[in-house]
Amino acid sequence: MIFKENFVEKRFFGRKSNMPTRRKFIQQSGKALLATSVLSPLAAQPENAADNPRKIGYAVVGLGWFAGYVIPRIIKCEKSTIVALVSSDQAKAQAWRTKYHLGNVKIYSYEAFDKISKNKDIDAVYITTPVGTHASFALKAFDAGKHVLTEKTMAGNVAQAQQMIEAAKKANRKLMVGYRSLYEPYNQKVFEFAQEKKYGQVTTIAAHKGFVIGDKLGKNQWRIKKDLAGGGALVDIGIYSVQACRMVAKADPVEVSAFSFSTPNDERFKEVEENVSFMMRFADGLLATGSASWNYSLQNYYRVGATEGYVQLEPASSNTGLRMLIKET
Repeated sequence: MIFKENFVEKRFFGRKSNMPTRRKFIQQSGKALLATSVLSPLAAQPENAADNPRKIGYAVVGLGWFAGYVIPRIIKCEKSTIVALVSSDQAKAQAWRTKYHLGNVKIYSYEAFDKISKNKDIDAVYITTPVGTHASFALKAFDAGKHVLTEKTMAGNVAQAQQMIEAAKKANRKLMVGYRSLYEPYNQKVFEFAQEKKYGQVTTIAAHKGFVIGDKLGKNQWRIKKDLAGGGALVDIGIYSVQACRMVAKADPVEVSAFSFSTPNDERFKEVEENVSFMMRFADGLLATGSASWNYSLQNYYRVGATEGYVQLEPASSNTGLRMLIKET
């Protein structure tokens, strides 16, 4: 397929139906946890565990919009299953158990979350609550002897993230962040191109993600509340751009500069930033620029510029339908 400026779209992984989805990421996460001996004790597995290992039993914490997206996909996974729901709304949890045909899965309130320690079917918790609450649930899960998979962003601030890391080490449990782009084949192909210098030396990266924030993103719009979100657009969706730059460079930057702006008198942005632009310089001279916004028309792409062409993903981090565009000189 030919585009303007001699763009050529290359589908490295076949049909669109093969595009990775969150379901596939969750499936891979289950395999990763299995590979790192999440099942404990191993003696609890059936004799034919090598051919038919016991599924990872997840307690899904929080029944908001995202949980409604992810639960049906966990149900279809080969290596993962849902064994418990944790919610502040017990009636909703009961309704979801019926809606998704979850049988007799256990239901816990937030107040009774500690009781998961007694449920041996729960191997790990999947935290889908607002970012600012991740640490409190994670710490309790580690105390209960459970592994933790949390949605991005990992925590509301650095101190909370460090607490989670230390608690995981102390409990000898796994801590993972549900950041699927690292495992998405198109993204991985771009990272590979950069390291192999397939289109020459990489010299620049431009990465942008944002959209106009709307009510559907969360009950009471928690993403614009500092204590629940941890920050604004950069903390929430800007990490896709920041991580893309780091993974393409395969390094951390040696210098970072940024500035933010929020529209005066806009009630949405009293507590968190609306727009952020950034620049990162890497040791080899590579420069990366990007932005994140809660208030510009949808952008979701990054372009890797090299001496003999460039590669662009747009969309770059959607659940499905990613496209890779390549221009060779």
